[in-house]
Amino acid sequence: MSEGAEFPTRWLNVEASAGLAAATIDPKKINQHIAGLPDGKRVMTAVEVAKLLQDPFATLVLRRGIFPKHLGEILIAFNAHNGKPKGLPETSSFLIAEGGQIPFKAGVDKGSSRLITVRSTAAGSPEVMISTLLGAGVDPRSEQVINEVQAWDPVNRTMHFYQRQSGAWFWCGQSDMALVTPTRGEGAFDSHVNGYPLMKELQTPWVHWHGPGLAISETAYAANDPLPTDPLFVNRDHALNFERIVIRPLMERWNTARFEKHVKQGTLTRVRSFVAQLLEPTNANLISTHTQWSDVAANREVLDDLPPSFFFDIEGLVTTAELTVSVPPLVMTGERYAALVDKYDLRVRGGSVDFAGDVPFAFTVPERAEEDQLAARILVERGVISPRLAACLLMIDFPNPVGSKRRAALLAFFPDTVRLAAKPPLDKAFVDAVTAATPSTPSTSPEREFLANWKLGPDDWKSAFEARLTAYLAALAKRLNTNAGCDAVFRLAESRRREFRNRPIAEFDLSLPRAVKIPATAKRLAMNERAQVVASTS
Repeated sequence: MSEGAEFPTRWLNVEASAGLAAATIDPKKINQHIAGLPDGKRVMTAVEVAKLLQDPFATLVLRRGIFPKHLGEILIAFNAHNGKPKGLPETSSFLIAEGGQIPFKAGVDKGSSRLITVRSTAAGSPEVMISTLLGAGVDPRSEQVINEVQAWDPVNRTMHFYQRQSGAWFWCGQSDMALVTPTRGEGAFDSHVNGYPLMKELQTPWVHWHGPGLAISETAYAANDPLPTDPLFVNRDHALNFERIVIRPLMERWNTARFEKHVKQGTLTRVRSFVAQLLEPTNANLISTHTQWSDVAANREVLDDLPPSFFFDIEGLVTTAELTVSVPPLVMTGERYAALVDKYDLRVRGGSVDFAGDVPFAFTVPERAEEDQLAARILVERGVISPRLAACLLMIDFPNPVGSKRRAALLAFFPDTVRLAAKPPLDKAFVDAVTAATPSTPSTSPEREFLANWKLGPDDWKSAFEARLTAYLAALAKRLNTNAGCDAVFRLAESRRREFRNRPIAEFDLSLPRAVKIPATAKRLAMNERAQVVASTS
C-alpha cells in the first residue's frame, strides 16, 4: 500500500462501520455499503434489487440466492449458465504485480498481486470483471480473500461495483454515483472518480503487467505459493488484450451511456462535469519508455522514446482538437539517465523492498487519463464544442498537460446546461462569458490568454498552434541534448510523480520510483513554452 496514504478508501471496513452492526449483515442477501449516503449501510430491499441491479453478476448469481464464498465459486456460478442465451461462457485472466519482476526471496515483502478474471459473452463482449488482490502465499480461491466485482448493467447502462467481506456480498454503488454528491469521491469512487473501469497503465509497455513486454513468471513467487499453479495464472493472457478487448470497450460503453443519459429534450445537463475533464485531468494513467531499466544500468541503453504525453497533451490536441503535429525523437542518453538516477538516488521502495534504480521500464510518469480524454472527445464528436474551442483551451499552459490550475480556472465560465439545437452550442456561450469578465482580469490571466487564442480566427488557429507546438518540441529536443536539460526533465518527472502519489489511485508504493535526494519540501515544478522547467506558480 502507498506509503503514508490511506488509499484506497473503497476497501470496506465492515466491522468498524458505524451504522452497520454485524447483526445487520445478511450473508444470504445483497447488502449495501455506499459511502457518503446517510443510509448507505444496510440490507437492500427486494424492490431495490429488482430495479437497480440488472447486471449479469446480479441476475445470474446473487439474485438467484447464490452467494459465492470465493473466486472459484463465482466462476462455478457463471459456468452453470454456459450455453444459455444470457450466459457468459468465455473466461480470461490477467495479472498485475508491482513486484512481479523481483525474484522471490524468503522474508522480502514486495507487495501484492492482482488477478483479474473476466467473463464475456460467446461473441467476446466483456461483461463482468472480478479483481482478486493476493498477498504472498495466499490461495486465490480462499474464502479469506476480498473479491471485487465490476459488472455492466445493459438495462440501466451503468457499471455496478460489488465487494465481498466478512462473509457477505455488498453492492458498493454504480457509475452514475461517481458524478454526484454526496457519493462523488467516496468509497468505490475515490479512484473510479468518474465511474469508469480502470487500468492505470493503459498503453504499451504496461510497466507492471504480465504482458508482451515483460512476463510475470513463477520465479516471482515461492515454490509453495498456490497462485502459480492456479489455472487462471497458468492460462493468463497479456495486458495488450486486457487493454484492447476488455478495458477500452467498457470505458467507451460507459462514456457513451453517460453522455446520452444527460441529454434530455434537446438539452445537455451537467456540462461542467464533461468540460472539467477537458480542462484539468480528474484522474491519471501511467506511461513510460520501452527501455528496460536493467538495460540502462548494464549497457547504458538510450531512452529514445520519452513519452510525448508527458510534455504536452498529444491526444487531446491531435485527436480531439484535430491539430497536425510532428513530434521529433525525444531522447535521453543512457549515460545521462543513469547519472541522474545516482545523483538523486532514485529508488524502488515499498514493503521490505528498497533498491537503487528504476521500475522495470525507465522513466515511468503520469499522463492525462484516458477517461478524461474520452469525456472531452465526446463533446467534439457530438458537436457540443468545436475543435477550435478545444484547441484554444488546451493550448493554455499546454506544456503542463496535468496539474494546470490556469486551464482549470476557466471552468467557471461554462454553463452547466446547454441547448443542443445550435452547433456547437457551447462556443458562443463560453466566449461571451469570458469576454464579459476579461476587462477586470490581469494581463496575465488565463481569460486573456484564451481570448488571444480565440482571436486568431477560424482560418488561422490551426497553423498558429501547430507552429507553437513545433517550436516548443524543437526547443525540448535541443534541451534534452544537454546535461542541464535532462536534469530539469528528471526533476519535473519526480515532481509530477509526487503529485500522482496524492491521488487515491496511487495504491502501491512499488508502482513508481522515488528520488530520495529531492527533498519532500521541494517546490512543485512546471514546464514553460520555451521548454524550461520552472517553479510552478499555480
